[in-house]
Amino acid sequence: MIRTVVTREPEWDDTERAKMAGLVLYESQICSCGLHESIARTDPDMEIILPVCPVCADFKKQMRVLDAEDEKKVHALGEKPPAGAPRPSDGRSVILSYKGPAASPTP
Repeated sequence: MIRTVVTREPEWDDTERAKMAGLVLYESQICSCGLHESIARTDPDMEIILPVCPVCADFKKQMRVLDAEDEKKVHALGEKPPAGAPRPSDGRSVILSYKGPAASPTP
């Protein structure tokens, strides 16, 4: 008779649980713009009375400008443009990317 004993390690050890707890904490501090609040709110002279992310605010402003331009172009198509008529926003993808602080020139 042959006997086989299988010993399994737990899927989540203390280290993995600590990593996941850290990830949950980090993700809870991500702004809706996708940046961590330590990046989005670093100006020491800025007093934020309401938690307003300057990145999100600028992004929303740019989207309003784009939407207004699109509205003018669609309005120029006539009162009831055909559904198949191309729209300015067709295929548009808006991507927000963080490029980091500008490198300071070296003397």
